[in-house]
Amino acid sequence: MAFIRRLHNQNWLFPPSISDLIDENHICRLVDEVVESIDLGNIEERYDGPGSPAYHPKVMMKLLIQGTIDGIRSSRRISKATKENVVYMYLSDRLNPDFRTICRFRKDNLDVIKLVFAEIIKLARGMDMVKLGHLSIDGTKIKASASNFSVLSKEELDEINEAIDMELQRGIAVDEVEDDIYENANPDTLPKSFKG
Repeated sequence: MAFIRRLHNQNWLFPPSISDLIDENHICRLVDEVVESIDLGNIEERYDGPGSPAYHPKVMMKLLIQGTIDGIRSSRRISKATKENVVYMYLSDRLNPDFRTICRFRKDNLDVIKLVFAEIIKLARGMDMVKLGHLSIDGTKIKASASNFSVLSKEELDEINEAIDMELQRGIAVDEVEDDIYENANPDTLPKSFKG
């Protein structure tokens, strides 16, 4: 029997760009584009002054939004994804914020996260990337050529905004449960006895 040649432990002469490893139609590209275009000056002002350098709010925003899209509510799982998943490596610019940082950012910036997430959903829906039942959009009115099919009623918008809020609150609840179980431990770390 013939097998495709494996490249187990093969080194790269020139490492690929992370961007090249992600499909050009992946929704993370929309997340990246929208968050990079948004002015987060009101959040950035909070970081002025002395202290250790912080992760950029745009990096944190991208991770939380992509986590919500992927159904990853746990800050620990999002942090783990920045080390293991090329989409999260791409969105985080190869940075690895710990779960406490992600959790704290989500709690402190819920309103802004909701607005950014709604904007991404609105754009994705306009590109036929998502359906109303799967993800949601906000009620921003922009002059555009739109069919009646793409116009939403106030009831639909309220339902969508409620769904976004509920999803973010679930993420906070998951973090609280995991904090009670694991405290500061990482459940995915091998025990010292295994490392030899």
